[in-house]
Amino acid sequence: MRSRGSALLAVGLVTLVLVWSTWWLLDRTAPDDGAGIANVLALGPGIVGAVAGVVALRRGSTSRQDIAGHALRLLTAVGTGEARQLGRLLGDTGAARPANVEFGQVEAALVRWRGDGGGRTGSAATISSYYRELDRGRLVLLGEAGSGKTVLALTLLLDLVAVAQAALHSADTTRVRVPVRMSVSGFAHSADADPAAVRRRLDEWMAEQLTATYGVPSTVAKALVVEGWLLPILDGIDEMDPDEGPPTRARLLLAALNLPTGPAPPPVLLTCRTARYHALADQEPLEDATAVVIRPLDAENVIGWLRHRFPRSGQPDGVERRWQPIVRRLRRHPQGRLARCLSNPLRLYLAVTVYQDRDSTPADLNRLDGEALEAHLLDRLVPAVTAHHQRSSRRHYRTDEVIRRLHALTRHLARTAAQGGSATDFHVHELWRSTPDTTVARAKFAGASLAAGLCVPAVGWFLSGQTFRSPMTYSNWADLASSLIALIGVLWWSAASAGDPPKRISFRRFRVPLSKFLVFGLTFSTFYAVASLFQGVAEGGLADVTGRLAETLDAGVVLIPALLTAAVAFGAHQAQEVLSRPSDAMRMALYRDLYLFLVLVTGLSLAMREASGIAVVVATCVVTASSPWPRYLLALRAYHREGLLPWRLGHFLDWAHAAGILRLTGTAVQFRHRDLQRHLASPHDPS
Repeated sequence: MRSRGSALLAVGLVTLVLVWSTWWLLDRTAPDDGAGIANVLALGPGIVGAVAGVVALRRGSTSRQDIAGHALRLLTAVGTGEARQLGRLLGDTGAARPANVEFGQVEAALVRWRGDGGGRTGSAATISSYYRELDRGRLVLLGEAGSGKTVLALTLLLDLVAVAQAALHSADTTRVRVPVRMSVSGFAHSADADPAAVRRRLDEWMAEQLTATYGVPSTVAKALVVEGWLLPILDGIDEMDPDEGPPTRARLLLAALNLPTGPAPPPVLLTCRTARYHALADQEPLEDATAVVIRPLDAENVIGWLRHRFPRSGQPDGVERRWQPIVRRLRRHPQGRLARCLSNPLRLYLAVTVYQDRDSTPADLNRLDGEALEAHLLDRLVPAVTAHHQRSSRRHYRTDEVIRRLHALTRHLARTAAQGGSATDFHVHELWRSTPDTTVARAKFAGASLAAGLCVPAVGWFLSGQTFRSPMTYSNWADLASSLIALIGVLWWSAASAGDPPKRISFRRFRVPLSKFLVFGLTFSTFYAVASLFQGVAEGGLADVTGRLAETLDAGVVLIPALLTAAVAFGAHQAQEVLSRPSDAMRMALYRDLYLFLVLVTGLSLAMREASGIAVVVATCVVTASSPWPRYLLALRAYHREGLLPWRLGHFLDWAHAAGILRLTGTAVQFRHRDLQRHLASPHDPS
């Protein structure tokens, strides 16, 4: 709807400018000059035809070769980002290697859907070849909480990325499937929508994710989705709905994925908890898909991973001496309480992280009973990573302040979930949605008010340069009215764009977005020309309207410089790379704001020469109204006032991400696992 409104606005502005130009030119053409009149009348349709041709060329630019080029860049970005993510999930550096978990197809007695082929069993080492044996590429990874579903999906993704890159390098127009992991808990749709509507919304959402996360141009992103270049890996189907309620949203999503979109169902990969999927499958399973269940690690696989993480040649099993009591216990009791605990990849990661320090004693685990093992590991995780990971200042956080801040993030997620948002995806720029003791509407209004307030000094400086008389002239009232309209416009724009993701820029791929710079250039030029006309008529009266129109159109020569300024301002396209740290989104948004402000002030000042005050007002209003920073700063102030979050939140999030407590999925920050999020949801004594 927003794009349609922008198109209508652009058409209206173009029409206004063309009518105005035609009127002015006809006024300066002799009545007996038929050829001149014909040329003037033909000018408008000629300009419209040129613009339509440019638009048509831009829309037709997504050829197979263009899409293949974008697909190759996307594969590189996905591979780099997800390899980094896999290493952090494993808590490992260098050649990170996940435990070789095994999986098998769901027991035949429990299957209520058509399968997609594939063998009966497989493992992390063979997941790529297993997937290629499927008939349609539709796979569901099931497992208990912490069983390694995301890690297994990432392992498959990286293998598929390498295969697709090789295919494109050998033939640059070959259509490949680009695997992209998306946290489906952030996919919102109406609860009463029909599957066809959900499918359309899903395609739109996936294209939006490609643009927001990897900076793929919107037209190319839509082509990748519609033309079958995308292999969506929808992670966390079980997290779409509250655990205590019916899986309404997830069921509608599965129904949408079952709709035919061509001669065969499109490939897709889902991850879900086993029990939740069977509850879904009773009514709406994913048809023509093979579902496999991840099996617990056996004792030898656990020992093998300990050998990979803590190698020591000359020791039994090649494992460090301090881990020998654990190895012996696993060998003696392969079905015992410790073996059952460590057979879960999440708990194995917790054990390795908690006892990574060479002075620690993993043998403590042998003295705990089954129920206390997991609680012990979760309790010790934050103290362990706090002691092991330094801040950027070479100092360490205190355990209690880390737990307090992580608890504040869990509270934010609980509040956004109550508002219909995701219970797992934390977007830094949306911190305002959960500010303490403040409703969403009040927080949105406060952010918009701050944005308008930041524009007041620029408006005041502009007004101070004007000549005011007593009594007030029409020109004085016009200046005041224009300033008030600008502030009201900032209020509206800031409130309307409150949910938009932060904008990022990349100077490596500079291109001119036609719609944006046309709308901005024509809007500014029309406003400037109308304001000049109004001011001239206010000062000289209505005696010579035609002359005033000619003078005003002469002032309207700012159109071309304004268009060029907009082209430079909006030409630095969104970066086509994955975020590497949680703070990247807000930091790059700040860079974009500074860049846009400097370009607009410089370009419009040169265009209008003596009217630099107007340039400063326009630049300040455009940047402030579209920036996420006013709302972000207000939210930080509210949380900091209660001692819950620091002013430099980005630094803390980066530390928690590097320490493995948080992870990045696209532009969203998540706890590394839902169990850890639940554990930190209520403050407790870290000792």
